[in-house]
Amino acid sequence: MVMQSPNPGDYPNRTIAEYAAQLASASPTPGGGSVSASVGAFACALGEMVCNVTLAGTTQPENPDRLREAADAGARLRARLLELAAADERAYGGYQAAWA
Repeated sequence: MVMQSPNPGDYPNRTIAEYAAQLASASPTPGGGSVSASVGAFACALGEMVCNVTLAGTTQPENPDRLREAADAGARLRARLLELAAADERAYGGYQAAWA
């Protein structure tokens, strides 16, 4: 299946299935930079989940403030990585346009 290069502005609105299909296509974007940043964002989300599950548990954690700080830091980093994933696609799109 040959797909057109995606609109990087659509990055946050694509489903995981759409993103994977575009990645598998003959289109040069999304590529490695976008995927790396996306995987990093998923890793941050898992860290946030651990903090939030621990905070929501029935046993009071030893350092709840540190867990909240870690969850907040993970959320900020997750958002930044998703921004960088979209920026990578835009940058490569600009490179392609310059060579066209």
